[in-house]
Amino acid sequence: MSAPTSHRRTGDTYRPGSTIGEWRPEDDSFWRSVGHKVANRNLWVSIPALMLGFVVWQVWSVTAVRLNDVGFGLTTSQLFWLTAIPGLTGGTFRVLYTFIGPIFGERKFTAFYATCLVVCWWFYARKGAEAPS
Repeated sequence: MSAPTSHRRTGDTYRPGSTIGEWRPEDDSFWRSVGHKVANRNLWVSIPALMLGFVVWQVWSVTAVRLNDVGFGLTTSQLFWLTAIPGLTGGTFRVLYTFIGPIFGERKFTAFYATCLVVCWWFYARKGAEAPS
């Protein structure tokens, strides 16, 4: 009779890019053979991506409240809405992230949205550099 699925050592055959079918970080042999490699790969993708997301959120919030100092004539209500937009969109997209991540893979999806943020920043920076002073 075969062993229950939870006790099989299928995690030892993990290949990068494949779905993680088994995760036992408390099992020392699993952690030494596979677990730490998978965790390191995920950390190298997720930490920069999440940092980038929080930087976008913070920079926009700090920048938006100072727009009147550089010549924009925004009301207090408009400034509050501008600072609320990153939180509202982040919270809304978090709901989508809950469902999209498992479909496409969390690491792949995290890398995808981080790349989108970098591309958006690059286009925004290029546009700002080309604007006349």
